[in-house]
Amino acid sequence: LCWVCLGLGLSTLDSVLTVEPHNEKAIMRKGKVLALKGQNVAAAHELEKALQINPNNKAVQIILSNVKSALVKERVQERELYKKMLGQKDTEKSAKDDKNTV
Repeated sequence: LCWVCLGLGLSTLDSVLTVEPHNEKAIMRKGKVLALKGQNVAAAHELEKALQINPNNKAVQIILSNVKSALVKERVQERELYKKMLGQKDTEKSAKDDKNTV
């Protein structure tokens, strides 16, 4: 996907939301664009706003579920990166290794 196109789409959606702040489709699409750009926290925020407008929207529920899964993966990767930076071992792996050796 073209990053410029995503940016243009995002600015267009922002323009729509300036005029119609409760436009469910525009909010959902903004959440999708933000997710495609890797801005999952902002995407989740927008998708939750869309669900406040229409809690029964299955498409938004599915997209939000995918975004939340991506956020969990990001947090795990960040933790692993910080562990490597600080020279710490994986405590769960160490605990499992200790149990297997006993």
